[in-house]
Order: sequence, then structure tokens, then C-alpha cells
Amino acid sequence: MPRLEVILIMVFFVSFILWALRKCSENRELYPDELPPETEETMTATDSIITPEIFNEPEPQPQQPTGPNVAVRSGDEAPSRNIREKYTPLYVTIENLNMREIPALNGKILDRLKLYDEVIFLNEVTDSIYQIDLGNLPTEAPWIKVRNKKGKVGWVYGAGVHYYKKKLEGVE
Repeated sequence: MPRLEVILIMVFFVSFILWALRKCSENRELYPDELPPETEETMTATDSIITPEIFNEPEPQPQQPTGPNVAVRSGDEAPSRNIREKYTPLYVTIENLNMREIPALNGKILDRLKLYDEVIFLNEVTDSIYQIDLGNLPTEAPWIKVRNKKGKVGWVYGAGVHYYKKKLEGVE
């Protein structure tokens, strides 16, 4: 009896795989290929990796006619692209949070951040977790490197910032 169940499960599994392959090949025709056919044949494995240099190359600009009788209107200018820098915003959860030069309580204070100020997370966190008593609230968190809206870069205690705007209760 168990062999019959295994055979039925295998038949079901194989038929499902065949059905899925047929559906995928039908849907493939609905979407255009990203690369022209001649490019796909010559492409190597390393060609599929997009390097940052590609994004830094300037786009070719059309030649503008020049001369004394040519007037350039503002509508003829090439459109500019607005490229936004991707970053992770964090919000201050403690009023007058100190931003320090080094990740330590004895570090020089660079700025005092107000409650709900937005800072930019610079993808650096200390390896160690530090326990600091913030009044009635003992916390354990690492130091986090951030940039404030004035452009200063420094370190803040991790319990003093969060992904959402909220106030850390119990802090003196």
C-alpha cells in the first residue's frame, strides 16, 4: 500500500512540473526580451554584472547648431535627470541626543539633536553593545554612525535613534 501512495505522489509531482513548464513558456512570449538576440549570444557571465562606471558615463548630447543667426530657446535644452541618493533615514527618539566624534561617552560632542530630527544612517555600527543607563531606562545598544541635516558626521547611541518617529519613554 505505501508504494502505491509514493507512486501517486510522484505522478502528481511530475505532472505538476510539466504543467508549470508549459505555462512558463506560454507566458514568456508576452514579455519582450531585455537584450536583443545578437547580444545574448555574445554575452559572457561577467557581462551581466552592471558596474558603477556605467552609471557615471555622461549621456551623449545632441549637437546644437551654433552661429550668429541661431537662437536657443529654453525648451530646446536637454532634460536633466534628477538622481536621488539612496539612504536610510533614522529619527531621534531622545531630546538633546549627543552626536559625538567617536563612539564613546567621553567623545567630543559635535551636535545636540532634537527629538524627531532626521539623521542619515551611514551603514556603520560598532561591533560591541554598550549598556548605558538613561535614567529609569537601562539600555543595551551599539553606537551608530550618522549624518545630520547640517552635514556633520558623527556617532550616536543606538537607543537614541529609530526607524520610526517615536519618543523613548523613561529617559531623563
